[in-house]
Amino acid sequence: MPQSVSPKLQTFSAGEVLFREGEPGDRVFFIMQGRVKVHQTHSDGHEQELAQLGDSDIVGEMAVLDERPRSATVTALEDTDVMVVEKANFLASMEQQPQLAIRFLKLLSERIHRLNDKFRDALDLPG
Repeated sequence: MPQSVSPKLQTFSAGEVLFREGEPGDRVFFIMQGRVKVHQTHSDGHEQELAQLGDSDIVGEMAVLDERPRSATVTALEDTDVMVVEKANFLASMEQQPQLAIRFLKLLSERIHRLNDKFRDALDLPG
C-alpha cells in the first residue's frame, strides 16, 4: 500500500510550469496566493489560453478524478504559492469529509457555469 504524503506548500516563480499537458494526474494544486494560466498548445504550435485562476482556486483536479492525462498545461503568471496535495490524500479527504466534497462540487459547478457563459458569449446566444 503506498504511503501517503502530507500536503506541502510550494512556490512557483512567474513563468514556471506547475504541470504539462499529457502528464499523469498525480497531484492537485490549491492556489493560496498568486495567479496561473491554464493553456493548451495545438499541433501547429499555437497556444490557446483556457483560463486564469487565482487565490482560493484549485487546479489539476480533473486528471486526478478521471484518471486521464493532464488536459492542459498550467503556468504561473506571477510568484504563486500552492498547497500540493497528492492524489491518494485528495481522494481520501473527499471520502472522509462529506462537507469538503460538497464544497468541491460547488466549485466545479461554478466553473461549469463560467464555461457555459463563455461558450454562450462566443456564440453570441441570448442568456
